[in-house]
Amino acid sequence: MSDRAAPFESTPLRLRPIPLIGVAALAMVLPGAAHAQAISAQEAAVLRDEVGALKSRIEQLERRLAAASAATASPVSAAPAAAAEQGDTPPLRTEWRGSPLLVQGDRAFKVKGRIQADANYVAAPTGLADKGLGFSSEFRRIRLGGEGKLGGGFGYKLELELSDNSVDLVDTFVTYERGPWLLTAGNQNPFQSLDELTGDTAGSFMERAAFTDAFNFERRLGLSAQYRRGPLLAQLGVFTDDVA
Repeated sequence: MSDRAAPFESTPLRLRPIPLIGVAALAMVLPGAAHAQAISAQEAAVLRDEVGALKSRIEQLERRLAAASAATASPVSAAPAAAAEQGDTPPLRTEWRGSPLLVQGDRAFKVKGRIQADANYVAAPTGLADKGLGFSSEFRRIRLGGEGKLGGGFGYKLELELSDNSVDLVDTFVTYERGPWLLTAGNQNPFQSLDELTGDTAGSFMERAAFTDAFNFERRLGLSAQYRRGPLLAQLGVFTDDVA
C-alpha cells in the first residue's frame, strides 16, 4: 500500500476533559435562571421598590457630595481672587522732596514744615548802652502742615503758622484738577504780584519788595479757577477777607 492515507480516512476525535469549576458554575447558573423565570409578580414589585429606594439614596449622597465639594473649593477659588485684588493695588513708595513724600497710585501725602530764625550780633565801643547791641535772636515763624492728593483729581493743603506769639491758618484749601483746569476753594493767595506769590524759602533776596507790604497783600478766603496750557495761564477768582 502507499504511504498516503486514503481520501476518505477520518482523523480520530480527541475529547478534552471539562474542568470541574466550569461544571459547578454552570450548575449554579441554571437553577438561578430557572428560579428568576419563576419569580412572582409580588416579589418583582418588592424588588422594584428596593431599587427605587437605592436610587433615591444614591441621588441624596451625590447632592451632599457636590455641596461638600463646592464648599471646599470656594476658599481655594477666593484665594486667587484676593491675590489678584492685592496685585491690582499699586505699591506704596517713599520719596524725599525736602520732606517725606508718600505716593500710592494717584494718592499722595507730604509733610510740610519749616522754621525761620534770625540771629545777629552788633559790636559797639565800650560805654554805649543799647539793648540792640550785642547778640540777639528770635524765631520769625514756625510753619507746620501737610498737603497731598486724594485721588480722582482732588487734593488738599493745610498749613499752620506760629508767628508774633499767635497761630494763624495759612494755606487751607481743597483743589480739583482736570486736564488744564484747576479749581481751588479755601484760604489761599489771590492772584497778585509774582514777588508776593514766590515762597519766602525760594526768593532771590532775604526780604520781599516794600510795595507788597504797602498794599497789604495776604491770603484770603475765596474760590478761584485756573486754566493752563503751555505758556498760556488764565486765572479768575472771587475773594473776601482772610479766614481769621
